[in-house]
Amino acid sequence: MPNFAKTIANALCVWAIVGSGAYAETSMLSPTWPRQKSACSLGMPQVPLLPPTIQGEETYTTDMVGADLLTARWAAAFMALQSTARVSEDAANEAKKLLVQYATEQPLQWKRGGGTNGEATLVFVTLRVGMLLALEAHFQRDRLSSEEANAVRAWLKQLIKQVSRTRTITQVEVNNKHHMLAVMAYAFGYAMDDEAEKNRALKIFRQTLREMRKDGSIPADARRGGSAVHYTNIAVANLVTLAELAALDGRNLYAEQSGGKNLDLAIEFLLKSTNDTTLIAPYATEVATGKAGLGGARQDLSWRSDGMAGWTRYYLARFPNSPNAELIRSVTSEYTRRSVYLFEAVGGNARCLSGQS
Repeated sequence: MPNFAKTIANALCVWAIVGSGAYAETSMLSPTWPRQKSACSLGMPQVPLLPPTIQGEETYTTDMVGADLLTARWAAAFMALQSTARVSEDAANEAKKLLVQYATEQPLQWKRGGGTNGEATLVFVTLRVGMLLALEAHFQRDRLSSEEANAVRAWLKQLIKQVSRTRTITQVEVNNKHHMLAVMAYAFGYAMDDEAEKNRALKIFRQTLREMRKDGSIPADARRGGSAVHYTNIAVANLVTLAELAALDGRNLYAEQSGGKNLDLAIEFLLKSTNDTTLIAPYATEVATGKAGLGGARQDLSWRSDGMAGWTRYYLARFPNSPNAELIRSVTSEYTRRSVYLFEAVGGNARCLSGQS
């Protein structure tokens, strides 16, 4: 069979196995999941240094500044390297080297200041970096020596504890930052055989179901003014990624319910609110933390056309004939594109990780 034909056949086989109707107790985030070089190879980018210290901004802004900008640049390069590392030994070695280097140097030391908003910034940028490194630790778990694993374990555990003790996490309703923490904690827990961190992630997931409204909206994210749909999508993206991580242990988070509410309901609300923003408008009242100039039914819907829609690739592979699958196809076509989009909440390059060509 010609190489191109083999590539197509393998890709169709992968998606048929996962998307065969019922939930498959396997995970697209498994290190052994079959992946295509055409989707994963993004070269060997020069990854910027992580800042030794970070400080939160005193006022809320939708523009990236300071630590937000520095870690965004780092994340873009590191996600590209991670993607290549899934199909290249050289890139995998480079990603491992950086992971161990960070654990030794321990960057991202917090400088307090900026009040509540400052703390929220520190939490966000730490989780942006931490979730990607925890996922890489998962992929590298069989490549790390005992000494290297101990160093990575100690540093990432420290970051998780530091974030978990903040008011941003302990004293507010569950929101997309909690879901970032859940992804980091579960990836770390799986990589390091730490059941306590897996349970931390599952506790956040179950709290989300309890706090979710009957229509599927997540209160803390749905109130965010003109960014309500945007932040709801970030929450959903993290939750779908968490479900893929839990599948590594044979856990089906899609089957979990609380008062008839489940992950599918949150996905349905996001998709319907993207098609009809009047559904989220009554909740989107917190103008100060939304995109300037928008609010109510005027929503930022940019998630439909970039990497923030990457979670749809995982979902469609599992449930290609579900009602939500039909809604996805009415909202976005990102899952069909061969363009490269990277997003932290889906583990970087979802096209690569899901096994698409």
